[in-house]
Amino acid sequence: MRLLLLFLLFPLYGLAQIPVVPQLRAVLPDTLSESSGIEYINDTCLWTHNDSGDPGTLYQIDTAAHILRILHLQNVSAYDCEDIAQDSAGNFYLGDFGNNANNRQDLRIYKIPPPQTITGDSITPQLIQFSFADQTAFPPPAAEQNFDCEAMFHYRNALYVFSKNRGTSTYSRMYKMPDTAGVYSLMPIDSFNTQQWITSADISPTGTQMVLFSEFNIYLFTNFTADNFFQGNVTHFTMTPYTQKEAVVFATDSLLWLTDEVLFSFGGKMYTIHIPTALSVSAPVQPQQLQFTLYPNPAIDELVVTFEDPEYSWQILTPANQLVLSGTSVSNRTTISTAALRPGIYQLQITTASGRRGTQLLLRTQ
Repeated sequence: MRLLLLFLLFPLYGLAQIPVVPQLRAVLPDTLSESSGIEYINDTCLWTHNDSGDPGTLYQIDTAAHILRILHLQNVSAYDCEDIAQDSAGNFYLGDFGNNANNRQDLRIYKIPPPQTITGDSITPQLIQFSFADQTAFPPPAAEQNFDCEAMFHYRNALYVFSKNRGTSTYSRMYKMPDTAGVYSLMPIDSFNTQQWITSADISPTGTQMVLFSEFNIYLFTNFTADNFFQGNVTHFTMTPYTQKEAVVFATDSLLWLTDEVLFSFGGKMYTIHIPTALSVSAPVQPQQLQFTLYPNPAIDELVVTFEDPEYSWQILTPANQLVLSGTSVSNRTTISTAALRPGIYQLQITTASGRRGTQLLLRTQ
């Protein structure tokens, strides 16, 4: 087991952040307004899927986002499909493991033969079932909710899944399981301090690069050995503008395709990032950011902020940096009412008396 305190090896705020603006390639049709996973076949064929509310359906699209084919999964009751992976033989793995409330006990992955070999518009997949052995409560207390899952890839006859931390933890946990039908209990084998949610992951065709992906962050891992991904080198890209980015795939070792969901009228598009071009941008020199946690996120009526310094000021701002709420803290654990906020995307910013500052994304839902 390699459950490491990787923050000591790769402190998030010690990483220089390289800004990147994804290149818009197409607007997704309304049918794919919640595109949550994407797989690449060639320059005329990609596959994607929606998340919750779509009963196990894969959509073949071209690079202009035209729907070319629809494939239905038979004899499944898909609940929340959050990512898709592909092995070297072309088999697909659709991850039905979205777990926003951290209360699911039916996590599963559907294994599908290469879609190009399937005649007709439906297929009965093989079933891979799993659970997190380190989860003992369904749901656990809000501060311990690190069992949502939205990211997966296939590597060397195994599937790797990554947790989406909704509690006080700032780490994404990595789990590994066989790629064959069965029932598995998984313990974390590694972790990485992402600070933000992880919504997708992929490994390059040559197996030499791996990415963890979120709404506005990409962590690119290189120079690793075997599956010790987090012990290699890491490059941190930050994407602008903010949208709810949900899916990423390597087309080649140098090109990423990604999609975002429609959220509050933003998103619903498909993009590319050329990695060598992104790497050619000099990373800006940035002051060390404050590390703090907030949960639950998304928030409804209130959220809790924990920070090592009990005295600081806080502000909630819109994506355009317009001030919405503000206040001060005199405790390491501060509760902030969000009942007056309209549903949407916000930034929570805290500032100490010495002027040190940190910012995190906040979502307010109904």
